[in-house]
Amino acid sequence: MKSWLEGKVISCLGDSITQGVGNNDISWTHYLTEMLPVKRINNYGIAGTRITRGAGWDQAFVDRYRLMDPESDIIIVWGGINDCNHALPLGDITSYSPETFYGALNLIADGLQKKYPLADILFITPMKANGFKGYRHWSTKSESGVNLLDYRQAILDVCQNHSIMVLDLFNESGITPDIPEIKERLLPDGLHPSKEGYLRIARKIANVLLYKM
Repeated sequence: MKSWLEGKVISCLGDSITQGVGNNDISWTHYLTEMLPVKRINNYGIAGTRITRGAGWDQAFVDRYRLMDPESDIIIVWGGINDCNHALPLGDITSYSPETFYGALNLIADGLQKKYPLADILFITPMKANGFKGYRHWSTKSESGVNLLDYRQAILDVCQNHSIMVLDLFNESGITPDIPEIKERLLPDGLHPSKEGYLRIARKIANVLLYKM
């Protein structure tokens, strides 16, 4: 049976985890290309980038989403870990300021739905992280009193308001750096996946694209 994904163009907006830590050959997008009968997958991952616009930072998702392939049939947005790392302001669900996390998410969601009204859009929550630069993201509070759980919740809130599907890899990746055996094989530095980790992530994303969209 012919897959609905045949001939489709997928564009993936992200940070180092999408880029492949400087090597696109080991990104989840590389494995996804092998799993799906798509025309092409565009990798728009840039290491260190954030969803939110910050002082002196010009590569935020909120600015880059406009530059993606106009032929995109499916758009995947995966970020938030660097916003948490840099304790960028969370804001609230009413915000449309690119300098707050909620605001940037609202702008991206609105912008993507207006620019690509026929595209399927998928947001992905950050995964748990532990040990990268000595930080335990989902329990350690930033100076503003929030942690990775709060940024995850913002993604869920904004996507709910926009009727956008979310793959919650925070809860559903099967990868937790708190288990030494899993961290060693799938998330060696506590944040960036190994090849085996990327393969698992690609399977999770492929499953959503094939059977849930």
